[in-house]
Amino acid sequence: MTFEPKDVTSDLLHPRSSCLRGWVAAWLACVAIMMTDVVEGAVLVDLDVVTETQVQISSWTNRGSLRGVFVASGNRPLELVQADGALGLSIKSGVLDGNEGAFLVGQPAPASITGNGARTVEVWVFNPSPQPEEVLVSWGRRGGPAGTHFSFGHGTDTNFGAALLWGSQDLGWNDRRVFSRWTHLAVVYSPTLSMTRVYQDGALVASKAGQLNTWATDSSPEASPIPIRIGRQSTSSGVTSRVGMGEFIIAKLRIQDVALSSAQVSINFHRDAARFGLEDFDGDGLPTWLEQRTPGLNPFNPSDASGDLDGDGLSNLEEFRRELPLSDPDTDGDGLPDGTEVKRQRDGVPAPTDPRSQDTDGDGLGDAAEELDGTDPLRGDTDGDGAVDGLEVIRGSDPLNSGSIPADTAAVVAMDFNVNGMAFDGRHWPDQHGLGAVLKPMRGPTFSSIIQGVPAVEVSSRDLILEGPEMPAFLTGDNSRSISVWIWNPSISEEETVVSWGRRGPQEGSNLALGHGKSVVFGAVNHWGGADLSWGSRATPKRWTHLAYTYDAVQGVVAVYMDGERVAARSGVRLDLGGQPGSPPLVLRVGAQSDQDGSLFNGSSPSFAMGRLRIYLGALDETAVRRQFLEEASAHWRTDHDLDGLPDAYEEGFSELNPLSASDASQDHDGDGLSTAEEFSLGTHPLRWDTDEDGVSDLAELQRQGREGLEPTDPLRADSDGDGLLDGWETGTGKFVGELETGSSPVSIDSDRDGFPDGQEVFWRVNPNEPLSVPLIRADRAALDLDASGLDPGVVLEWRSIGLIPSVFTADGEAPGLAAIQGVPAVMIEADFTHFVGPAAPVQLAGNSARVVEAWVNLTSSFPETAVPVLAWGLPSSSQASEWVLMAGTGPGRGGLDIGLGEGLLGWGDRLIPGVWTCIAASYEPTQGIVKTFLNGERVGQYRAGRLATSSFLKALDGYHAAPMRIGSRNAVSGKRLIGSSGSFGLARLRVFDQVLDESEILDLYLEQAGGFPPESVALTARLTPKPSLLLEWSTNPGVFQIEVSSDLIDWSLLSSTSEQRFELPWKSGDRQQFVRVSRARSN
Repeated sequence: MTFEPKDVTSDLLHPRSSCLRGWVAAWLACVAIMMTDVVEGAVLVDLDVVTETQVQISSWTNRGSLRGVFVASGNRPLELVQADGALGLSIKSGVLDGNEGAFLVGQPAPASITGNGARTVEVWVFNPSPQPEEVLVSWGRRGGPAGTHFSFGHGTDTNFGAALLWGSQDLGWNDRRVFSRWTHLAVVYSPTLSMTRVYQDGALVASKAGQLNTWATDSSPEASPIPIRIGRQSTSSGVTSRVGMGEFIIAKLRIQDVALSSAQVSINFHRDAARFGLEDFDGDGLPTWLEQRTPGLNPFNPSDASGDLDGDGLSNLEEFRRELPLSDPDTDGDGLPDGTEVKRQRDGVPAPTDPRSQDTDGDGLGDAAEELDGTDPLRGDTDGDGAVDGLEVIRGSDPLNSGSIPADTAAVVAMDFNVNGMAFDGRHWPDQHGLGAVLKPMRGPTFSSIIQGVPAVEVSSRDLILEGPEMPAFLTGDNSRSISVWIWNPSISEEETVVSWGRRGPQEGSNLALGHGKSVVFGAVNHWGGADLSWGSRATPKRWTHLAYTYDAVQGVVAVYMDGERVAARSGVRLDLGGQPGSPPLVLRVGAQSDQDGSLFNGSSPSFAMGRLRIYLGALDETAVRRQFLEEASAHWRTDHDLDGLPDAYEEGFSELNPLSASDASQDHDGDGLSTAEEFSLGTHPLRWDTDEDGVSDLAELQRQGREGLEPTDPLRADSDGDGLLDGWETGTGKFVGELETGSSPVSIDSDRDGFPDGQEVFWRVNPNEPLSVPLIRADRAALDLDASGLDPGVVLEWRSIGLIPSVFTADGEAPGLAAIQGVPAVMIEADFTHFVGPAAPVQLAGNSARVVEAWVNLTSSFPETAVPVLAWGLPSSSQASEWVLMAGTGPGRGGLDIGLGEGLLGWGDRLIPGVWTCIAASYEPTQGIVKTFLNGERVGQYRAGRLATSSFLKALDGYHAAPMRIGSRNAVSGKRLIGSSGSFGLARLRVFDQVLDESEILDLYLEQAGGFPPESVALTARLTPKPSLLLEWSTNPGVFQIEVSSDLIDWSLLSSTSEQRFELPWKSGDRQQFVRVSRARSN
């Protein structure tokens, strides 16, 4: 019997599975041929700075067989610089102040190093700044499928920091990364062995099997060849990508079309090692590069090895071998010199503590404190009573008495860093509570200063980051904990980390970063997932602010407080700071966070002063937070010098207020009818008569009279009822004059109760006050309809809607390209780099209005990604449902729809498959407040949102402006594009309806288009085995599959589920006829 591929293909894509009738035996013969690596081949690229004579260059001459030059691109000059005595070319490929960085573009990659061709890349590089992905040299293109990209890098990401090949073949550096010195890096791919290997300083670091098929051309209809790039990658459409931009110095680059052996890589490293200071001229054991950069050492004086530059009791050679700094006597800052820790003895037996860790045994009690207390710094529980020493100290029990164990569970201070009253030397900020923790600047001394009369330590992401101890287990995992801190922030950016421990992924809830940013998603706390919280619009610069964070693990509640008041909270939370066993320790950081691998991540750009930081074991209650703020406010706000009821810090924030003039409180500076004291209490602006700029004064909004008497609108919200119309436009007279004088009620979303929001009726030019006047909306036509099949080949600068609402979406940033994916025209959207900005969101799609969004997508990234916006509108705000973002995320839990600030997040489970055309949709029905998600016409998720408040207007200094719709990205609170999206996909069609469609209508939308999209590609074989049994094997995209049998094609029985693409079931000659089908398992 023959199996038809198209039948099996439909099995795996559609709910109805085709079947295999009877059994088939197939014989397969395989021949394996092993060959050794060939070492003869061309040096295609040979770049060396020694051939350059100018300090600044615009091109780099290639002495390899490809010839030509690598041309400098971007807006930064390429400069020759010295690093540790060696000359190199400075590559700064990132974007600074809106300008493209400096990078190099060479000749197209020849056929011999694309496809499955052998290749070797060697580079000498000096990298001062670690980051997860940092591209050194690349060709091929991003977007997949697996094995089709080739990007060699020097990043910290454990999965693809070394080689990004787009799939399971990716490689990291296995914790062998070296920064701030010259290093020789190499990557070798052997097609004979189907093996990729990476090397550092001549030594093999990692290898992984897997065949490559590197793209030679881009996805455009012209299939243009892709160049070799230094410092950048190429997008699927062939243009320069901004992913993996970094800063490094490069001195040599060689690319060959052969796979060098490990011995040859080692030889090449040693050939140049002396030039880059990696040899030892005087033979003292200290490498030349180290002696050249260290004051007091001489690369030609062998006696340096026995010296002790920092006087810590360890020789220079001992410190180098232990990877300790030669000029810092106390590496971990715990108060014990490095030599004292290394040479520590107990009862005459060596018992060293770790000079790189403040807390060697990880019990929460620092090594120096354990020496003072008499506890054992090498034994977490000295008295063996089951409670670690640090926990006993902060809970008040005796860590030397096994009969004394901690019993109290109330929140208690674990660490207290207070600038006031201490002698701060710029290098050590000790905990004043007794655990012996120390905060230490990572890059030289920081500074203390007096700000508004308060002593403070200055923190900056560029130079003044503080690092503390590894956090003990009782403050990680899912344990309850709290933080309180006083900070003074001169200016507020999107994300500003104040204090953190944990890691930025990969799993949700793995991070704890308390911040003072304006992001409406994670400006207050970044937990790496749905438990993130925002300050809304409360974050205020240039004044002392008290921030607090609490996590109650028992109740599953996380909350943040500002100046003693609870600002935001989330319930049903479970956090897991710590991750898997064997993962890097969690370090306490001030001004920065930790990446997934535990390395420093300082991309959150803080700059602030800190007066006091306290960390608690346990969750502070709201009363305790409020009491702490009130008790300490006078010391930070310096109270109210003129006794007018307005804090000095408040008055100092406004040019017309005087903290020394008591008359300010009673005056009405903006003429809105409210005194400054009343405005302070209400939170309205004391110098703007119309705080929310909706055309109605603050007092008029508070005193508004309606048909039922007092019906105030909100002076802090331009559209109080969320119908898409500003309060000032809704005059409440019952008479419709025009768009700016609607007569509708500003406190009712549907003034005439005809089922259509006021904003939708006004858009369609019907009377929102008359129940019989309704918009004539056609159910068969979308309000917006973007179809890639109507676009011209090439780069897509504009994408016009063919729907009822005339509109144009324009490329915002790099213009996406048009490609054919499995024969279907698609616009290629890549992560944060190719996307569109469209018109203002129509009012009938704002507020609490009905809507349906449908998109045909094909994910080109094989990595699990959560934040992959397809279409978005609205603005993030403190309102819990102020956005509408349809997403194509494959990460766990929340990759389907975001309605704002993490509420109502729905995911696709494992049903959105990379490489397969899929129809995704989301709908909202306002009467019941229900959000639904659909995949291939079938409902897969439902959430009761209550009431949406999707923003339609952007507040600016000169008034309100309509907020745009975006494809491939979403809006920040400023109305500009929000940086930080991820994933890449092809988009074939996108439709938006401004009405409610029922589930059958959404299924019809899918079915009317499904025939134009190819099903999932799959190959299935079946063969008999000697057991006897039937072995089914199939090849398609990864996932979970279910195997079912039937005797009549009606009733099916589930045999098994498997993620392996094979299944064996017993069968022998004479058994009754059966039908078997294989299909994808459904997520709940």
